[in-house]
Formats: sequence, structure tokens, C-alpha cells
Amino acid sequence: MTPLKILIIDDDPLLRTLTSRFLKDMKNVRIVGIAETGTTGLEMIKLQKPSVVILDILLPDASPQSMIEQVKLLSPSTKVYLCSAYSDERVEATMKQVHADGFVSKTNLKSGLTEMVQFELARFPA
Repeated sequence: MTPLKILIIDDDPLLRTLTSRFLKDMKNVRIVGIAETGTTGLEMIKLQKPSVVILDILLPDASPQSMIEQVKLLSPSTKVYLCSAYSDERVEATMKQVHADGFVSKTNLKSGLTEMVQFELARFPA
């Protein structure tokens, strides 16, 4: 099975570390980059063409909408999952408004990442 290539974009160092640790323990997952800003993340997307981007909903240098638009221009097949500690109606509305492919809650990070990986791997079996 081809591994799921994942790029993490989050300005919180603790969340970047936790996300990468959880993903490293999963089968058929390869982390292709970790970025702390939207700008750095977009540069990595150009080079790596990840299968999935896990995108912090609140970055200091970019909005979720502008990031998703740019990701889709650089790599149209890349799926973008918003990641946030908030899991209320506002996040759901933002997710629909910016056409994100999914959502991972920071409050249930490990289980959310597991579900996301399983879903994405099932979509593209080898």
C-alpha cells in the first residue's frame, strides 16, 4: 500500500510535536513536512505534493480560506483537514465555507488523526 503523505502546518510547537508523534506510530503514513507558518507550508507543498495537509485553523500569516485556495492551486489532489481546539458550530461553518475536506479536533487529536488516516487510506487502496 502506498503511504499517505502528510504535511502538518501549525504554529503551536507542542501541537506540531504531538501530531507528528501520533502519525509516526501509524502504519502506511509518512510525514513529508512540518511547518509553523502558512508561507513555509506552501513552499513544502510545492515540493512534496502531500496526500493530506493538516492545517491549523488559526495561523498568524494566513487565513484557512487563502491557504486552502493556494493548496488546491499547487496540488489539486491534496486533501486539507482543518485542525482546531474549538469544535463548535463556528468551526463547522468555517470548514464548509472554505471547502475543507475534513476536521481534526485538537481536543481528541489521536482519535481524530486515526479516523482521518483510516478514511483517507480507504479512499485510495493500493
